[in-house]
Parts: sequence; C-alpha cells; structure tokens
Amino acid sequence: MIKIQCPICHQKTSIHPTHINCINNHTFESKNGVYHLLPPKSKTDLDSYLKKFADYRSKTFNPINSNNVNELPFVKFDKHLWKLRAIDLKLILASISKKEKNISILDIGAWNGWLSHNLSKEGYNVTAMDYFTAPFDGLETVQYYTHKFLAIQAPTYDFSIFQSTFDVIIVNRCFPYFPDIPTQLTALKKILSPQGKIIITGLSIVKNPKPIINHLKKSDEVFKKEYGTSLFLVPFKGYTDKKDLSLLKDHQFMIKRYKNFFIKSLLSKIGITQVDYLYAIFDKNLSNKKQF
Repeated sequence: MIKIQCPICHQKTSIHPTHINCINNHTFESKNGVYHLLPPKSKTDLDSYLKKFADYRSKTFNPINSNNVNELPFVKFDKHLWKLRAIDLKLILASISKKEKNISILDIGAWNGWLSHNLSKEGYNVTAMDYFTAPFDGLETVQYYTHKFLAIQAPTYDFSIFQSTFDVIIVNRCFPYFPDIPTQLTALKKILSPQGKIIITGLSIVKNPKPIINHLKKSDEVFKKEYGTSLFLVPFKGYTDKKDLSLLKDHQFMIKRYKNFFIKSLLSKIGITQVDYLYAIFDKNLSNKKQF
C-alpha cells in the first residue's frame, strides 16, 4: 500500500474513499475519484488557474468521451498523438516484469489517466499524478474507466509527499516541463525501489527549437491577455536538447530510440527530417550499461 505524507505537516496519512487525512487532522478531499493533495492556499490558487485553463481548453475540440475513453490509446481520432502513446504503452509493458502483478507504478504527468488505466488493466498497482483534473482532459477521467487507479492532484515536480517507493516510475511525456531537471531526477531516484526502473517517454530532439519557443511564447501571451496570468504554472524549457541527454547519461539513464521511428531518427542526423524520437530508462540493475 502506498504511503503518503501530509503536504502541510509531513506526518503520515490515511487514505479513505472520500478523503485523505493525517494524524494532525489535515484533510484533503476526493472529488470524482481524485484526491486533491495540496495545502489550502496552493489549492485555492490552482483552482483559480484551472477555471481559466478549462475555459481556454474548451475552445479546442476534445473528441474523448465516455463512449471511447476505455479504448484509449487505440482510437481512430488524433491518430499521431495516440499512435505515439500506443507505442509508449507497448514499450512500458515490455519493460515491466510479467511475473509479478503486485508492482507499484507512479505515472507522472498522467493527464487524463489513459496510461494508468491500461497499466491497472494489467493488474499493476498504479498511482497517477498531475495538476489537471477536468473530466476527459484531466484526472477526473478516472471515474469513467473500467479499471481504477489512485489519482492524486499534486505538483508534478515535487515527490516529497511519497513516503513509500515505487517499482516503476514513468515520466509520461512531461520531462521538458520539469522546472529544475537535475533536482527532479535526484528526487525520482529517492522514491525508486532497490530493483526499480524510471522510464522517461517522449524525448523528442528537434534540430531547431525556435518554433517551439515561439509557439510557447505566443500561447502564453494570448493566455495572459485574456486571463491576466501566465499559461504556465512553473517556468520550464518545453523541449529536450543535447544538454538534457548528457544530463540523463550523467544520471546513468540509457538513451534509446523508438524502433517505430528509427529511420526518421537516423535521417534527422543528416537534416532530412527534424525529430530524433528518443526515450530513456534508468534501471538500478543495469545503470552502468553503455549508452545507445
């Protein structure tokens, strides 16, 4: 059973169907299947932001609904997005022991919980962590899934609430959004079990990051103009570069290429394509293995 400490007083907590509370009676509610594990001031600020963010996102059509949510990622809409995630699921399942089902998994940047749902379907003990809670666009999607998991609203860069370790930690396509990557990598290793693995998906290396930088800047300007605050909860770079890969190697991660995009990745080396499709694995048993 996962052990969580109170984000206010750092004492041990008990998990109940409707709430989490600590021995000092700090209580964190559960709404639509999501535990809001935030101090009161942080929760008030985040709730205010999420109302604006939900309005912002409502202007973009979201085809996910109660009729198709249990099929994710094997759906026929947003094909590129879900193809990448189907590939992620396959490589993650291939990296996890098939002998044991009582494996604890932390899904960081879980978004709407599509990955957590599929891992739970396989019988694993899954905890999903993200800021965003809106149904079909955040963690409250858990109420529509057939296979349940522990869904926690908390900062996706602060793992100090966890008192127990995880056998597998997945950084779910959110690595470029960590505000302090060296600190986050060190913190992840502290909550990893002695035989555990960290899997970082979606490390896309682009030849020219300027379009990404400009897009993020423009999106932030539009959001600020309409809502009076930044689109981004914390500062982040928003893309992965060679310095990040060097840092991962320093932390004993193995950098791997997605087999499905191997040719495109190789062509990126000579400038024909723009993206090198990579992921990374830290395995405590194989941490000294040669890169690539």
